[in-house]
Amino acid sequence: RATVTQGDKLLMTTDTAYPVLSRGAGTEAEMVLRMVGGSEMTKPDSDFVNTYWKLVTLKGEEVPVANEQKEPHVILRNDGSYNATVGCNMIRGGYEVNGAEVGFQPGAMTMMACQPPYDRHERALVGVLEGAASYGISGESMELLDANGGTLATFRAVYF
Repeated sequence: RATVTQGDKLLMTTDTAYPVLSRGAGTEAEMVLRMVGGSEMTKPDSDFVNTYWKLVTLKGEEVPVANEQKEPHVILRNDGSYNATVGCNMIRGGYEVNGAEVGFQPGAMTMMACQPPYDRHERALVGVLEGAASYGISGESMELLDANGGTLATFRAVYF
């Protein structure tokens, strides 16, 4: 029998008997472990670059998705550029990464008139990108953080 635990929590166990060292069974066995009821496998961390990051919150406020509008998101590309929107105008600029530190450079933005609350969210997104000092990724969630470690925005990785 075999088990995998994390602290006192049982994560995986065998559900079949595997005889070893008895009745000629030999000294080695290949075992299949099963997840224990209700626990989920932890998803690996998403990549910072080349991931579609759906914008979930800006400065603690949920960002809505407008009908017939683009979904609020940020995409960071390998070439050091990014595209972002809250659903109205498109923002394009550059970024630099050093470990978990990140810096966004202001970029070009389309200038359509945005309806409330998207006009306010758009200004907030530009401010968040300018104020971001680092990021953290856990599974499919990302946070942009200010210089003091405060959360500026949260994102969720979306895979198509």
